[in-house]
Amino acid sequence: MPRWHGAQLWRYRGDASAPTGIDAPGFGKGYTAVREQWVKLLDGLNFLHRHKAMNIILLSHVAIKPFNDAVHESYDRWEMKCNKNVNALIKDWVDFNLFANYQTETIKDGSKTRGVSYGKRALHTQFAAAFDAKSRVALPPKIDLSWNAFVTSYADALQASS
Repeated sequence: MPRWHGAQLWRYRGDASAPTGIDAPGFGKGYTAVREQWVKLLDGLNFLHRHKAMNIILLSHVAIKPFNDAVHESYDRWEMKCNKNVNALIKDWVDFNLFANYQTETIKDGSKTRGVSYGKRALHTQFAAAFDAKSRVALPPKIDLSWNAFVTSYADALQASS
């Protein structure tokens, strides 16, 4: 049985009747149930943020998914590795949806093109055709992948907006 997102939420609840697959509860009902559990989780995280002054950081894996553009030809892009409804819910909830990746270059080698990376990582803060990213404050489009770089950019953006 393939693993599906949301099964961990049922296990966390201790639900003995946890479905064995996303369609086990009935067509579309598994996705709805998973979304409802995410809403509860995000409500709990909101409580922690508001009443305990905690900053919340969510991390996710990404996958390359096809994107059917209404204006241009279809292309592939990096997106959060979860159901599209949960993906939209999380992206609406967060203040920052940052995309981390290795900085790469392409080098033409005769008729072939190679990708080269030297191990340096970056955080992308704005939407691009290749990936989702957003920031509710005006961060630079790309910053180094470090907590200090993020905090400095965030403080600079807050100061510039006041």
